[in-house]
Amino acid sequence: MFRRSSRSKSLILLVMLAVTTNVGCAINMLALPYFLFAGEPKIPPPVTLCEKKKDTKRILVLAFADNSIQWGHQSVDDELTGLLVSQIIQADKRFEVVPERAIREWKDRNSNWIDKDPQAIGEHFDVDYVLFVEVTTFNLNTTRNQFLLQGHADVLFKVWDVNKDALLFSDVFERDYPSNRSIELQDLQSEDQFRRMFLRRVAQELSWYIVPHQTADEIDDA
Repeated sequence: MFRRSSRSKSLILLVMLAVTTNVGCAINMLALPYFLFAGEPKIPPPVTLCEKKKDTKRILVLAFADNSIQWGHQSVDDELTGLLVSQIIQADKRFEVVPERAIREWKDRNSNWIDKDPQAIGEHFDVDYVLFVEVTTFNLNTTRNQFLLQGHADVLFKVWDVNKDALLFSDVFERDYPSNRSIELQDLQSEDQFRRMFLRRVAQELSWYIVPHQTADEIDDA
């Protein structure tokens, strides 16, 4: 089960030092992550799809949410697909990702695509890997308070190796957003803004399954 790692001990110690020690000058707290993590080695992904620096891989992202999820959150699968595609491309130029528009058009022509053989799908798109992203839970308000928002998502993440015709990796991703508090609705432009923020964060963290990231990237939450 994929969970975000805790903040580094160095960050905690430095923050405590800055708060408790009179250093005689102003400290820019917002600059702390830069000084802490600049030059820090990136955290490797649990799945390495590109072994060498000059490797290139072509991948397909397929997201799915059943009708119970889509009700109230229409097109959440298509939105997540587009966001995840963007995250992967930005993070690692070695990946060539099938464009979200082409994926959506294919899904529209194949309404029963979820029942298709993953190997056949991968061969159709001529890719090395197929990333299956199944949203099993997506809730914007776990607080049950109409004036407070805290989202929760459960996502089944799988990587299918088309060259080997085999399931390479499978895991369950869980995310509360924000992770340890709720947000007052009056502090946001709209609930839809919160939904977009939440989906972007989920997409970013899902990308970490196959691309490296820095510890500083984990310091988020609206």
